[in-house]
Amino acid sequence: MDENLTEVSELSTELSWVELPDTAKTWRFRGELLAEVSTETRHSPRWTTMQLFKITAGQYEGQYMVSVTGRSVIYHQVGSTCNSGVPTKLMNVPSDAEPCRICVVDSELVHLVRDVVSDSLEVNLEEDWHHVERCEDSPAVLAALKRRRGKVPSTGEMSRPAVRLLQLAALRDPVFDAQHVVDEL
Repeated sequence: MDENLTEVSELSTELSWVELPDTAKTWRFRGELLAEVSTETRHSPRWTTMQLFKITAGQYEGQYMVSVTGRSVIYHQVGSTCNSGVPTKLMNVPSDAEPCRICVVDSELVHLVRDVVSDSLEVNLEEDWHHVERCEDSPAVLAALKRRRGKVPSTGEMSRPAVRLLQLAALRDPVFDAQHVVDEL
């Protein structure tokens, strides 16, 4: 009976692979999701998601992975002064995508045209932005969450979503409990 329990435990460890896309690569590790937050609302075409994982096996066991993703469903007119997004066939643009309020003059026409036109018309669709950071300990997680888009030096403050991420993580890992978090000056 104990052997079966061990096998099930090993199997569940085998199935806990996590893959996180980053700007230039994908991180793959065994880990546990401690917390996840999102600023997504139905009123905003751009939002941020944050995830905090604890690495559960391998060389970096006990360390953490912080993932921050900037998301968007905005598209731009090709050749516009916005200079954003990547060329995407209009027919491949998601139906919930929203036109840029600056460079797309007639969004109703774009939606009408998408249903009728050939696959040659393009817009520039904004892509998700990914940043992943491996952190040795909880102070390193705090430092990572204080940086904006991975920039150094730190801004010194965490965003509200970052604070919420730590509050949720504390429910699963006491090292993130506010009374245990010490910020050195």
